[in-house]
Amino acid sequence: MKPGTTHDEVFASLPALALDAVDASERAGVLSHVADCEICRAELESLRATASSLAFAAPLAADTATMSRGRIRDKLTARATAEGQARRLAKPPLVFPKEAVAPTPLASRSVPFHRVTSPSAHPAHSPSPSASSRHPAEWVALVAGILFVVTLGALLVSWNDRANLQDKLVSQPIRDMKAAHRGDSLTALIGSNDSMIAGLVGRDVTMMTLTSRSAKDAYARVFWDRSRNSWTLFARSMPALKAGRTYQLWIVTAKATVSGGTFDVVNGAGAMRATFAVSPDNLRAIAITEEPAGGVAQPTGETILSVTR
Repeated sequence: MKPGTTHDEVFASLPALALDAVDASERAGVLSHVADCEICRAELESLRATASSLAFAAPLAADTATMSRGRIRDKLTARATAEGQARRLAKPPLVFPKEAVAPTPLASRSVPFHRVTSPSAHPAHSPSPSASSRHPAEWVALVAGILFVVTLGALLVSWNDRANLQDKLVSQPIRDMKAAHRGDSLTALIGSNDSMIAGLVGRDVTMMTLTSRSAKDAYARVFWDRSRNSWTLFARSMPALKAGRTYQLWIVTAKATVSGGTFDVVNGAGAMRATFAVSPDNLRAIAITEEPAGGVAQPTGETILSVTR
């Protein structure tokens, strides 16, 4: 047999091999394939049995004694070949592909639930089993698999809901604390604004304007709430301060000069509040001086703004 001879070529030469009508070189190759192929081995045994029966079943001719071996062999070969081809057409040999095809994944495989009644639709395959031909154990396994998938999905959904609920339970107190803190801060801010507004427009509030001859654009207004002893100052167009310097408010009475506190300015604007009890009859003046950062016990710097009573 020549190298590269296929299974079909060997199968076609089996009738000639059954009648011993192949060359010695080809015979060895065919027999080598037959030894490893169960289909060819069974076919060769059937052909040899047919050839043996044909030799005894054929009628004797008048010229049998003179007929040559070649003519008898040709007739037997033709008849055996015809019978072998007829059997091969009725049941073609099963040939497996050399390359393995990966099976279809279970997730994308369709499960047939009808009986195939037309064999011509798939001549090379057996009909698929119908739903009624399935074994009860197969149904149980199929239902169990579906229930497992459904149960697993429900568990995953439940687990996610539980995790989300835990996150909400953990984050809710934090949000409540932040909300409470914002509420407290807002309440404190409202209270502070109310107090500041009361210190500006209350019945017992006196407003005084501080000015300067040297810094004509600069001025400040002080709101003195006598009932609360509070002092609220707003300064505008103040000269910029050098590094290490600050502005300081002074309340001048008949007997002393008291510091009301220090403040800085941004873009010429500054503000501050102070608490100090002074009798209206005892107030003499209010002044703002430039002092070292942190303030001093008594005025030492230049008076920037002032007002007298």
